Amino acid sequence: MEITLSGPDDKCSKYTKRGNDFLVITHARIFQIKDEDWNIGELQIHGNIECHGKQTNATNYDFDCDGKTTEDYDGLNIMFSVTTRKQMLSGPIDYRYTESSMQLIKNGYLNPANLNKQKFHHDQHIHIKTVTITGLAKEGDRFSPSMIDCHDKFPQKLIADHGLYMYEGAGKYDNILQRMYFEPDSTGEYIVVTDTKLS
Repeated sequence: MEITLSGPDDKCSKYTKRGNDFLVITHARIFQIKDEDWNIGELQIHGNIECHGKQTNATNYDFDCDGKTTEDYDGLNIMFSVTTRKQMLSGPIDYRYTESSMQLIKNGYLNPANLNKQKFHHDQHIHIKTVTITGLAKEGDRFSPSMIDCHDKFPQKLIADHGLYMYEGAGKYDNILQRMYFEPDSTGEYIVVTDTKLS
């Protein structure tokens, strides 16, 4: 999996100029789902592939993926785990938190005394432009959903804080990011989406 972020010369740089200094993607997951699940808003996970790797430069991550896959699927949804690199104005933990990947407590980033000194800065977001997955797509060898223009459906394509995010509508619709409460780590679990029609 290759993840490409907006760079300093992209049209979204007003919001992302310093985002890479503050936020980092710790890992990702690829969920294989079926169309009938999407139609009722409850996505059962038929394949669950976990991806880890490293950031190769300011705008690229290169992840290797491994997990339980199936050939019987109709679409993919992608989850990103994002944490902070250094102190910033962070929101509360509103998801199933794991210290091993987030390390917000270890680093003191949620300490009220530290948070009280922070202010919101509009240029501390990250924007995932494209994700390229090789070896899973049924048609051809590459699957590359995108959210190129962060201004379309603003601000649903920007990540401003730590948390879990799901690429919604990957491949078929205009992709946006939705917050997730928990990180499914096996197959058979369900993700409930609040709005199955992206407008």
